[in-house]
Amino acid sequence: MTSDIFNSREDYIRALFGHETAAQKTARATLSGAHDGISLHAEEARILQLLIRLSGARRIVEIGTLGGYSALAMAAAMPEDGHIITLEKDAARAAQARANT
Repeated sequence: MTSDIFNSREDYIRALFGHETAAQKTARATLSGAHDGISLHAEEARILQLLIRLSGARRIVEIGTLGGYSALAMAAAMPEDGHIITLEKDAARAAQARANT
């Protein structure tokens, strides 16, 4: 049973699907404190990528960039000619997202 190896279903799912790129790890490392709870988990990013690939999305608008983590995930799932527009009203967060992407 998975309970012998993993503490929870979330741990099991993260072990299978929660692989992050180096850029995503860097972006996650810049998030701390109160911002941690509003960022995607790696396995959620993988589901987002699957939806983007299935839909064939070529243009995406993201409202609320935070550290750029989800933008990195979405960009990885899009075709080379795809475009992402991301909006962030907090100047410090926008600067951090630019640095992370």
